[in-house]
Amino acid sequence: MLVLVDVHGSCVSRSCFNLIDQSKIQVQNFFSRNNIVSGMMPPAELEFSHGELLQHSSEYSERCMRFALNKQTVPTLLDSNAEYLVVDLFDFCQPVASYRDTTFSTYDYTFYNTAAYQAQKAQFAMIDFIDVPPCLWYCHVDRYFQLMMEKFKGKVILNRLSCSNIYLTGKNTIKDIPENLRFFGDSKYNHMLYDLENYIIDNHCPFVVDISKYFIPDEHYNADTTAVHYEEAYEILQSRIIMEIIEGNGRRYFDTLPLPYVSDLLERPVSDQEFLDIYSQRALPFETNTVLDYFFQVQEMDEVVKNRRFIASIYRQFYQAGAGRISCQETVEHVLNESVLWVSSAALKAPLVENFFQYLYKVNRFLKLGIPALYASFLSDLNGGNVPEWMFKLNLLSIVAPRYEDIPVYLSQFYQAVGDDFSLRKHCTGTTYLRKLG
Repeated sequence: MLVLVDVHGSCVSRSCFNLIDQSKIQVQNFFSRNNIVSGMMPPAELEFSHGELLQHSSEYSERCMRFALNKQTVPTLLDSNAEYLVVDLFDFCQPVASYRDTTFSTYDYTFYNTAAYQAQKAQFAMIDFIDVPPCLWYCHVDRYFQLMMEKFKGKVILNRLSCSNIYLTGKNTIKDIPENLRFFGDSKYNHMLYDLENYIIDNHCPFVVDISKYFIPDEHYNADTTAVHYEEAYEILQSRIIMEIIEGNGRRYFDTLPLPYVSDLLERPVSDQEFLDIYSQRALPFETNTVLDYFFQVQEMDEVVKNRRFIASIYRQFYQAGAGRISCQETVEHVLNESVLWVSSAALKAPLVENFFQYLYKVNRFLKLGIPALYASFLSDLNGGNVPEWMFKLNLLSIVAPRYEDIPVYLSQFYQAVGDDFSLRKHCTGTTYLRKLG
C-alpha cells in the first residue's frame, strides 16, 4: 500500500526519499524556505509579478516566495491527504524579512529585487530568530505542532539538524566552509536549534531522527559543501530510519548508528589532527546500543585517536560476529574467542586495548549469569552502595533487557540523578507520547 509523505523543511529531509522505493513511499508535498514560525503569521499582502523573481531565480524559488508571503504552507498541509509529515528546522538558519505584523523567508534574496520592496524599503527589516527571545515566538511553534500532530494523528517526524562549519575535501583533507557559504547554514545556529528541537520533543512528542550530528559535508558526494550537505552515509541511514518508522518499528527516538557506520566514521581518510578537528565539532559515533559503547564513550579523546583503527576493527568484528547469533552473550563470547591472537600481538599492547578486553571478559562473565541473576546482582550492588558495579550492571541490563522488571524506572531515575537530560529525553519520548494520548 502506497504511503504519502509531506516534507516541511529543507532538501536534507527531502532528498533521502530518492533512495526509497517509490512504489511504497512517495513525497506528495515539499515546502522549503518557509520556517514554521513565519508560516503561522498573517499574510504579508504584497504583490509582485511572476517575472520579477524569475529574472533572478527559478520557478521553484518563485513558488517558495509566494508560499512564504501568502502563508499557504500550513493551510496546504492541513488539507493534505498524506499520512506522515517530516519537519526540519533548517529555515531558522537564515534571517527573515519583517514587515508590519508578519515575517517571511527570503532565502535567496530575490524578493529584494521586486518593485514591492523597492517602493517601501523603510517598511522592512531583517531579523534573525536567534536574536529574538523565545518567549516572543515559541507560541507559534506550539500552535504549529498542535495542528500537525492532530492532523497527522501523531505521525510527525522531526529530523534534527546540526550544522557543520567544516567539510571533507575531494583530496581527503578537512577545511573550513568559506564564509560566503555560511549564509546557507552555520554552526552558530546549533545551540538555538538544539534548544528548540528539545522543546518540541518534550512538549509535542514527534518521532525523532537524530543522526546529522555524526556527519560532515563531503565534497566527494556533493560539491555544494554547505553546512548540512552531509556524507552519503547520512542519506542512506536517514532513508532506512524513515522506512522503519513508517513500517512501525515501535521506537520514537532514533539516534543509534549501525555498527559498520562507526567503523567507517572512525576510518575517515584524514590525519589524526584532522580527526581531532572533526570531533571538536561533531558527536562521537559510539551510539550503537551495544556493550561496546559503554567502554569507548568514556575514553580520553587522545586515546580514541591513537587507537581509532583498532576500535573500528572491533565494531566491525562485533557486527560480523552478531550476524545469525541470537544473544548478546554469544556475540561477546565469539569476539573474545576470535580475538585471542589480537591480545597476544605486540602491536596491540596499548593500555586502551588491554583495558577493553578486560572489560569485555567482565561483560561476558555477567551475561553468562542470565537476566534474572544479573538483575538480582544489580539490586544487591545498588542496595549495598557499590556505585561502579551497579552502574555497570544497569548499563548492561539496559542493552540486553531494557524492559525487564523495573529497569525502565531505574534508568529514568539514574538519568535524572546525574542530570543527563538527553538520555532521559530519549528514554521517555515514547512513554510521554502514550501518556499524552491518554
